[in-house]
Amino acid sequence: MRPNTPPKPPKENRLKQSKSNRPTQAKIEAGARAEANIEIKTRTEVEAKVEGEAKTRAKIRVKAKTKVEVKTEAEVKTKAKIEAKPEIEALVFDFGGVISKTLFETHDATEASLGLPKGSLTWRGPFSPDCDEDPLWQAMQRREMSERDYWQARAQQVGALVGQDWTSMKDFVQAARGQADPEGWIRPEATATIAEAKARGLRLAILSNELDLFYGEAFSKNLPLLQDFEVLVDATYTNILKPDPRAFALVAAGLDLPLSRCLFIDDQLKNIEGAQALGMPFVAFDVTDPRGSYDRVRAHFP
Repeated sequence: MRPNTPPKPPKENRLKQSKSNRPTQAKIEAGARAEANIEIKTRTEVEAKVEGEAKTRAKIRVKAKTKVEVKTEAEVKTKAKIEAKPEIEALVFDFGGVISKTLFETHDATEASLGLPKGSLTWRGPFSPDCDEDPLWQAMQRREMSERDYWQARAQQVGALVGQDWTSMKDFVQAARGQADPEGWIRPEATATIAEAKARGLRLAILSNELDLFYGEAFSKNLPLLQDFEVLVDATYTNILKPDPRAFALVAAGLDLPLSRCLFIDDQLKNIEGAQALGMPFVAFDVTDPRGSYDRVRAHFP
């Protein structure tokens, strides 16, 4: 005996039912695909947004870092500039050779003033192409004799040529330069540099070992240029010769400035070394190149 089974729907009904299910399934599949597309699109947009934000943050970090690095580099350069070139408030000049021309440069005028034949004076100090032409100068450079001793020896030699017994350098200088206008012995580069320094508000001083001793008081009084100097330290009166630290201390006290704020200009190496040892900025003046030397002085101007 067969169990009771429900009757099968007619074949035609089964086909209709199958066909009626197809649109529903297609719709479901389409919906699933749409959701997947939305998810993909959404994920892509999110990833793009995240990536964009990451790039933006990275860009900001790079930009910020670059600004910091540029600022740091600028600060380093500024600091290096300050350390290499301290701020100068005053110029401290040697006189002979720096402001005034040396006697080596004026042999023609000296010979004419003394009535000597041209070419009588052959010693030329730093202008000698051959060191053997002026052995006394070389001895002074080796510090075997002082600058005063050198010029005293020359004064006696020249005095002997004109039948005079000159016991001081002043006798020689006054006779050699005669009654000429003192301005004629001053370097034009010195006059121009001093005027520019004064216009820029720099203070001026002279630190000399023998200003009046060599040139005489009348020379100093008749030289208007010296009126621009507020401090004049002359070893003619102090008896303290450069490079003695006390000589530098006197000019610093007169200016009421630390030596580090004073630019020292001198043509003698031992004096330059003395200033350097005290932390004083300097220009080693080359009497054979006054223009170049004063260019180096002006390079320190604020």
